[in-house]
Amino acid sequence: MEKKEIKILSRKSDLAQIQAQLVGLEINRKFPDIKISYSTKTTEGDIDKFSPLSEMKTTGVFTDDLRQNLIEGKCDAIVHSWKDMPIDIGEETIISGSLRRADERDILLVDKNKVNQIKKLKKISILSSSPRRVYNLKNFIKDYFPYNCNEIVFNNIRGNIPTRIKKLLNGDGDALVVAKAAIDRLINNPFKDFSELSKEIKHYINQCLWMVIPLSVNPSAPGQGALAIETKSNDKITKKIIKDISDPLSITCVKKEREILKKYGGGCHQKIGVTFFPTFFGLVKSEKGESENGKTFSDWSVLKFNENSNLSAKKDEIFPENNSDYKFFKRITIQDSINKINSLNNHCIWISRKSALPEGALLSLTNIVWASGLKTWKSLSKRGIWVNGCSDSMGED
Repeated sequence: MEKKEIKILSRKSDLAQIQAQLVGLEINRKFPDIKISYSTKTTEGDIDKFSPLSEMKTTGVFTDDLRQNLIEGKCDAIVHSWKDMPIDIGEETIISGSLRRADERDILLVDKNKVNQIKKLKKISILSSSPRRVYNLKNFIKDYFPYNCNEIVFNNIRGNIPTRIKKLLNGDGDALVVAKAAIDRLINNPFKDFSELSKEIKHYINQCLWMVIPLSVNPSAPGQGALAIETKSNDKITKKIIKDISDPLSITCVKKEREILKKYGGGCHQKIGVTFFPTFFGLVKSEKGESENGKTFSDWSVLKFNENSNLSAKKDEIFPENNSDYKFFKRITIQDSINKINSLNNHCIWISRKSALPEGALLSLTNIVWASGLKTWKSLSKRGIWVNGCSDSMGED
């Protein structure tokens, strides 16, 4: 039996509707004869715009109200942000699939108009409702922010992404941390109905300095960046369609993350981040946080190497064989090179190691600066250089 129409439900926010339409787009690419219709519904989490999510009494405040429509047959599928899903959703429905995962990382936005104030007061106020982000960012700001901050204050914020950025730019705080996937989807969405929104978000971002926070120091909320496509458990046809558009590796990674979250009790009140993500050499796990009993943990490891990744080398294949023989060049300062670097504007600059950028070189804030790893980033930040992100040492050594 063929499916003639799939009714997709989502929350009412622009981001939720974009995510639903991205799923519909993938269905039509594979099944062009299927009609896609969309509907929206307000959830408990949307109605309560003030309570911190970590203090709400129940899990599933953004998902449970939608699920009831699915159970009652008012829709065929729901598109959720997977990080919003409770660990247990019952037996009547199932997560049937997910598109390829977007960027798992968080992004820190800093109002450009607040930079001088931050430098002068040596204090920064960051808008965030997430215990995980608060826990991780306190140390991150101390080590990787180019401006000395003796005091780091976190203030609660609620609302959709455009609302949060407006609150930042209207003076509610100096900085804001959000999921990068949300920003990416709002800006890069291909839909005419949301083209003006894309321009609006770009305009807001241009008023900010930004940093993409590395997963090694700030693993994401389990499922962050991934979409959960929920169907009825007994709807074999829709389940098969969703499976055919899904990315198995993304699903595997999220399931592993949620297994770990379940071990700690689940819920967005936890100071726990865990991310599994694929690389060219294998699956990497980043896990960090503090359990409810006060136990801290941190793990950054390669879970499984790809069969074709050969990371070993014989001693006679290494040059130089001993580190003591490594320094066979003498570094001297070339002023013309420094002048050239200082003149760069609106460039993307990759810095492979801390010694690659000569002393005296200054980088304009109009540039995007990417470091190879955390050691390089930390060294650059001590020199007052704004670094936008790094490759988490996958290439630094």
